[in-house]
Amino acid sequence: MNKAKFLLKLIKSMLILSFILSVDFIMASTSTETIGDVAENISTTTFLPAVRLMIGIGFVSGIGFFIAAVFKLKQVKDNPTQVPVSTPFAFLIVGTLLVYLPTFFGYTADTVFGSSTARGDLADQIKKITSQKKEDQLD
Repeated sequence: MNKAKFLLKLIKSMLILSFILSVDFIMASTSTETIGDVAENISTTTFLPAVRLMIGIGFVSGIGFFIAAVFKLKQVKDNPTQVPVSTPFAFLIVGTLLVYLPTFFGYTADTVFGSSTARGDLADQIKKITSQKKEDQLD
């Protein structure tokens, strides 16, 4: 029974996602935009909230792992036979990775693709889109 509910939810979410993407594509096909413009528009407007959500979840989860590491260290001090010493250190490492993951990806992208202007920061893309929309409204 649970598998059926899961599959229904999965199919429903896939249909919603395909509808959103198809609406973006249909709207772009009626204008003079190219496929590259459509892809850039989708990447900046559709996926930007998802990226921000993932970054926020990473920060909150990382802080949660830091707090859990402190409590696990106290448990190790109180009763070392019950909790292995490696557990709080693993929590600490995971928390650090979750907090610094966006920064790590930024530096990695700078290293692989060059400067941040070459890879196209999301902030730069948002500024470009908003300035284009303002110019379009003025015309």
